[in-house]
Order: sequence, then structure tokens, then C-alpha cells
Amino acid sequence: MATNNSVDVGLSGSTGTGAFVGDTAPTIAAPIINDSNGNKIFDTFATPSAVDYWTLQNNSAGVGPKLIATTGGGGGSIPANILGTGLAGVNLLGFRDGTQAAAGFKGQLLTSAFASAVAMTSGVATQIQSLTLTPGDWDVYAVFATGAAVGTTTTLVAFCLSLTSAVVSAPSSLATSASVTLPYAAPSTNSMSASTSTLPIAVASNTTIYLNATVIFATSTLTGNGIIIARRIN
Repeated sequence: MATNNSVDVGLSGSTGTGAFVGDTAPTIAAPIINDSNGNKIFDTFATPSAVDYWTLQNNSAGVGPKLIATTGGGGGSIPANILGTGLAGVNLLGFRDGTQAAAGFKGQLLTSAFASAVAMTSGVATQIQSLTLTPGDWDVYAVFATGAAVGTTTTLVAFCLSLTSAVVSAPSSLATSASVTLPYAAPSTNSMSASTSTLPIAVASNTTIYLNATVIFATSTLTGNGIIIARRIN
């Protein structure tokens, strides 16, 4: 190994083997980085026939740098794996300044508009509201409320989240598990509101989810109101 560089400035010591490293786009095999006390900070381990790797990307002010899982195997989607040791997991610090997660990121919030005064017919399943979920894994719930006209009596309220419009089904599958049925005798003119349980649902393409309701009522009219709220968990 040479001990002088190209401008004949002496080099003090060396580490590892092979050629000296230049300051522009060097390739370094299996680097190990230690702190000033000689304790290991960073290490690398080779996987035979590996094609996927990490890319570090800086960014403009306020955007934040990126650590990206990159594939050299011909394109496509690959996961980024960050692992703890043994039974330990990974600690991720969330935003603490009131910032909402951006579209596509874990924690993203989707909400429909609040549907107000949707006309209903007694005993007939009615679509109250809908929300389009983008590809991902979501926790979804809905709030439903009735609006009873003067003199209207109510004997049953049933509502649910469903992948089908204007259908209120019993909770017989995951797709209809967020279902509420309230058989009760409400005094004249009384309205009610309640929320579904949380429906976990994973979708691979844009998928519409519906808030549907059936109400049995008499004497006068009744309307339905509601909103659907979804939080991306993956």
C-alpha cells in the first residue's frame, strides 16, 4: 500500500485493506465505523446474492432527509425492515406539533363529509354516507344519528359499515363486523346517535366503504345523518 497521495502529502496510518478512498462517489466494502473510544457505532453484514439495499437522501429545508429501501433487482415494491433484537421492537417518535400524517403515511386520517338530513323510509336500508379508502391497512368507524320529525316514534335502529351500498347485514364476516342494532321504543320526536365499533380493513386498490342504516319508525318522517372516519395503520 502506498504511503503518499497524488500530491505527495504523507499519509499517517491506514485502516482496512485495498485502495485509498477518494472524496467523490467511493465504493467501500463492508465498512465498520467506531467512535472516538473505539466502540462500534455502525457495522454491515453481507447477504449472498443481495440486490436490495438502503439509500440515504438529503432534502430541502423543512422536508427532512430520507432512508429508502431500494431494489437493484429489476424494479417493483419492496419493504423496509427495521428490527429490534430478540423480542424487542422498534421505537418510532411521532409528530408532537399537531401535524397530520401526509397521504400514504402511517397515521393518515381520512374523513367523509358529515351527511345531513338523508331521507329515509321506514324499514328500508339506506346509504347515509360513503368514503373512498386508498390502498393500505385502515381502521374505520362511523357515527350515525337520526333526526325525528315532530310526532315520529322509533322502534328499531340498525346501522353498519359495509362494502355494499344500502345493505344492513348481521355481523357475519369481517366486512360487516362494524354493525349496531338498537331495538327500542323511543318516545315521540326523540332522536339518537351512536358509533360503530372499529372495522379493520386492508385494501389493495381504491375501495369505497359505506355507512348504511335501517330505521323502523311511524307517524311522521325521519332522516339519517352520519360521518365515516378512517385512520391508516399501515
